[in-house]
Amino acid sequence: MIENFEPRIVGFLCNWCSYAGADLAGTSRLSYPPNIRIVRVPCSGRVDPLFVMRALRDGADGVLVLGCHPGDCHYSDGNYHARRRFAIMHELLSFVGYEPERVRVDWVSASEGARFSRVVSEFTEKVRSLGPVRRLGAQAATAPAQAAALRPAATSAGQGGGPGQTAQLRELAARLLAEGQAGVVLGWEKGSVRERPLFASTAEQASRLVVPQEPGASLNLATYLHHLHGKKAALVVKPADARAVNVLIKEGQLKREDVVLIGLGGEAGRGPLPASEPSPASEPSPASAYDFVLGEPPVLSDAFVTAPLLDEVEGWPVAQRAAFWDAQFNKCERCYACRQACPMCYCAECLSEQLNPAWQSIAIEAPEQAFFHVMRAYHLAGRCTGCNACSNACPEGIPLYLLNQKVAREVARFFGPDGLKGTGYQAGLSADVALPFTVFTKDELAGGHA
Repeated sequence: MIENFEPRIVGFLCNWCSYAGADLAGTSRLSYPPNIRIVRVPCSGRVDPLFVMRALRDGADGVLVLGCHPGDCHYSDGNYHARRRFAIMHELLSFVGYEPERVRVDWVSASEGARFSRVVSEFTEKVRSLGPVRRLGAQAATAPAQAAALRPAATSAGQGGGPGQTAQLRELAARLLAEGQAGVVLGWEKGSVRERPLFASTAEQASRLVVPQEPGASLNLATYLHHLHGKKAALVVKPADARAVNVLIKEGQLKREDVVLIGLGGEAGRGPLPASEPSPASEPSPASAYDFVLGEPPVLSDAFVTAPLLDEVEGWPVAQRAAFWDAQFNKCERCYACRQACPMCYCAECLSEQLNPAWQSIAIEAPEQAFFHVMRAYHLAGRCTGCNACSNACPEGIPLYLLNQKVAREVARFFGPDGLKGTGYQAGLSADVALPFTVFTKDELAGGHA
């Protein structure tokens, strides 16, 4: 504990319960530390984790979010949604180097003035013992020696298809275009350095299609589906890409009948598969996860779930993780290549532009860079399918996939496809499964604060 240190606490209190509880504490002459600065909000469900991240970035030493007890929300279920969001955000903040005790979510009713006083006092003392907050990314830190091996290429899975798969792909693409089953085939062609995307709309263009030699390092072509303006497309996909299509369908960005999925088979298609088995290239099956598959069925892999490199980083002390991410975020150029490569980043206006308007520049400083990457990882919770396009596109080699893997791991740990805890949710395995932040169950995460 630092002598004479007085922490700055930001408290987000819901109007109907916890703010009324704070008012009762005052009228009852119950004392509590004056360190807290209260922000009244309509509901705890209105408290975006973005608010918490900004408070910590701008110098708050701790953030307290108080709402109605589960089951007593004035808006029926706002606190249930808040509980889910902060369960994930809490783990993510700890992963990037914030002490987990700096953020607390708890419940105080309008009649619990004494409880409000106790919660604020306990939280203030805990933050006081931690000392001043460190602004994530503010130090020009040197990455730990162990981090040298944590490169994006480490997660590239599978070997490319041979000439046989490429020949199959060209023949199938030409047939789909000739029969009018697709207006364009999205695949790859040989580039000067590595394979590059190709939009083939004629048989001649289809003859340039190739199967990538390193599929795990190739761009996720699903990101281009937003720009086809109603034209039916045939898309060459790895399992992670096919699962991204499922997420886009669930989010209403795409209709399944508007896309033909051509899956890569064998080692080239290594990865966690969507729900159903693909069909051979000669036998279309609209009910399948893929419409066609090149070669043998894809090889099952749980690499995105097991994530041994993530295990290593999670095992580091908080200070070591903070130093590692400081070093990574200091390298960021804010080029937004990660955002452009991600099929899930389709917002018309990104939060980075909303918070940093053009006349204020894009704020190329490490705390802003850290804020952008942490919030982007949070926004991909339950949506990222592990294609690693963001890391592969990063010119500085920042291992952004580790942030995504951490969030995916926590979502799988807390929530499942049926909304129950511990059933192992994985994004995009089915287009019929609800996304984690759109549903809840009343008995999850029970027993105390998030």
